[in-house]
Amino acid sequence: MNKKALMGDIIFYLEPSIKKALNQTNIKNREELKQELHFKIINKVSKEDIENIPGFFETIINDDTPSATNH
Repeated sequence: MNKKALMGDIIFYLEPSIKKALNQTNIKNREELKQELHFKIINKVSKEDIENIPGFFETIINDDTPSATNH
């Protein structure tokens, strides 16, 4: 997946959360804050090496955190 498509997907999936957060802000600031959040997402994704992001099973297999049953 290329970075441009990934950015679009991330923004699409986060849009409900972004809208919910924006509804808690002053109406005068919402559009500017929305643009700033989108900019931050785009900036973060563009800096990441998306070719080396581990998949789901790689993350599960390499997870070193103790399980809830191991106290």
